Amino acid sequence: MQVEDAYFDLVSAWQNVAIPRRGAAQRPGAQAQSNARLAARGVVAPTDIVEANTQVNVFFKTTSTRRSQNVQRVQTQLKQLLLANPSDPVWVRETSVPTTPVAPGAQEPPARRR
Repeated sequence: MQVEDAYFDLVSAWQNVAIPRRGAAQRPGAQAQSNARLAARGVVAPTDIVEANTQVNVFFKTTSTRRSQNVQRVQTQLKQLLLANPSDPVWVRETSVPTTPVAPGAQEPPARRR
């Protein structure tokens, strides 16, 4: 049961990494364009644009780093459960990407009306 839980944790960790990456490269650019339009109208100062763009970029980089670190942590937990020998070649692999599809969980039953 622990191995199964660790596997599903790894699937979830990889999903958390993959989802933000799909649009992450576009979000800071979209924010920069929006800030540039506001500056062109005189609504914000150019220094405010630099500050806002920096904050957006730092947020996305920090989030991406945390999610990648979580993948590494969960991979290590799974390896500890599966491999008795730390000199096993699997230990040195940088990443373990889940390949078995995960079936959707059971749906919550509808609420009963009183």
